[in-house]
Amino acid sequence: NIVEDNSNISNNLKYTIAHELQENISLTSIAKRYNISISSVQRIMDNCYSDFKVNKEHLPESMCIDEFKSVKNIDGAMSFVFADYQAKNIIDIVEDRRLNSLTEYFSRFSLEARNNVKYICMDMYSPYISLVKSIFPKAEIVLDKFHIVNLVNRAFNQTRISIMNSLKDESLKRKLKLFWKLLQKYYPDLCQEPYYCPSFKYKLSTKDKVDYLLEKSSELDVNFNIYQDILQAIKHNNFKRFENIVKKNLSKKEKVSKQMLTALKTLKKYMKYIENMFESNITNGLIEGLNNKIKSIKRTAFGYSNFSNFKKRILIEAGIISISA
Repeated sequence: NIVEDNSNISNNLKYTIAHELQENISLTSIAKRYNISISSVQRIMDNCYSDFKVNKEHLPESMCIDEFKSVKNIDGAMSFVFADYQAKNIIDIVEDRRLNSLTEYFSRFSLEARNNVKYICMDMYSPYISLVKSIFPKAEIVLDKFHIVNLVNRAFNQTRISIMNSLKDESLKRKLKLFWKLLQKYYPDLCQEPYYCPSFKYKLSTKDKVDYLLEKSSELDVNFNIYQDILQAIKHNNFKRFENIVKKNLSKKEKVSKQMLTALKTLKKYMKYIENMFESNITNGLIEGLNNKIKSIKRTAFGYSNFSNFKKRILIEAGIISISA
């Protein structure tokens, strides 16, 4: 039939709208485009896409897990997403990321499925570590590379701010504030081509600027070198070097900032899981990309009030749910 009973929207139009729901377009925009109500677009989504059911008898060998800011009316505010590292697909989205909720959810999967998981990549959120230990007996925890770099990056930046705020030299203080991004970069990647810089009133390269700032503060220099050594160890996939950097700087402590010491202690605490990162080369880059997509979906819709609708739209746009036959 061209039009179904009790409907004034043609089947062709429903099919067109169902396809548009696969793109990052809000329900409001689709409704305006075809001069129908938002509730009609919602009904088309519900009718054309069946509810998603995850296979509780299978889980992949390598999984990535993370959280994202969810809808306002759920407990805990954050929802949980996990993905197949090899297939690059979302496996499922769970409304509540808290430990009790996740333990109950994953307990529904067969023991055989849970035993199949060999690696789980995550951030340093301790409830996730507890979850893996209790629910996935054969899985190794892999800490995500980005979160390790971010931890040390943040510690170094806080050190820079602390040093900057203690300075009486206004010119140096201004330069430390102005060129903070250069100090965050990997040193070998800094440009060596000189150009005129108004702050210095002469030509110099970005590398020269960093060298100048480091010469002015021995504390900045010490913490910069720790940060750079850790970056280098990660880039060259050298776990032994990474471990030695952490141990050496925790023991010497001289001019190591309290922020950097805190970061180093955290790295020491999770060293086994960091070693797994070096050995497996698994990262959460896949799921970070999915999270950016989720943020974009939420932003386009100006937020969602219903978790089920939000989840369904994410899975549709990710290609996990297809149009029903």
